[in-house]
Amino acid sequence: MNKQDIIKMLTVIESIYGGKNNLTSDELKKHIKLQADIWLEILGEYENDLVWKAFYEACKVEKYKVVPASIIEQINKIKTAFGKSDQQLWAEFRKVLKKAGDCVYNFKFTAVESNGKTQGENAQEELQQLYDGLPPELQRYCGNISGLKDLSQLDDESLQFEKARFLKNIGKMKESVKIQNECPQFEKIVNSANIKRLE
Repeated sequence: MNKQDIIKMLTVIESIYGGKNNLTSDELKKHIKLQADIWLEILGEYENDLVWKAFYEACKVEKYKVVPASIIEQINKIKTAFGKSDQQLWAEFRKVLKKAGDCVYNFKFTAVESNGKTQGENAQEELQQLYDGLPPELQRYCGNISGLKDLSQLDDESLQFEKARFLKNIGKMKESVKIQNECPQFEKIVNSANIKRLE
């Protein structure tokens, strides 16, 4: 996304919704250029075609005025349409929990395998690989490898309750991961603020 595209969008918005009728043509151009800087800061990270598609979708539903939040909402809808649903994510997670449960069961075995490690040691390594292979939002849901281990030990009835908790919270986990990916520079700021608070 570049500033020229943003200016085109803002010009379209002004022509559709109006609202700045008391401004001269030069004042309107200046106003649009100022707005464009803010919009570019918000939308600049997204792919050009994706933003334009989301912009047109927002124009179809917004009755008052398209704002960056309207466009981002449409971008998220488009991304969600092509991503895994929460139900699909849970189904995949259940498969991982089954494998993790098998690993935990094998912890107790001490027979040495061909790689020179015990079955239990190999099972611990496999459990670590399962955890490392999880999508970031599922890692966050587990908390750590111990969380994965604990979840893998739930019986079918308990897993039904866990599914409800999962579906309720996975959106928050996705949002947290998204913020961490988009704003890694804030980790130090947040951590130093937390340390100062503890002191």
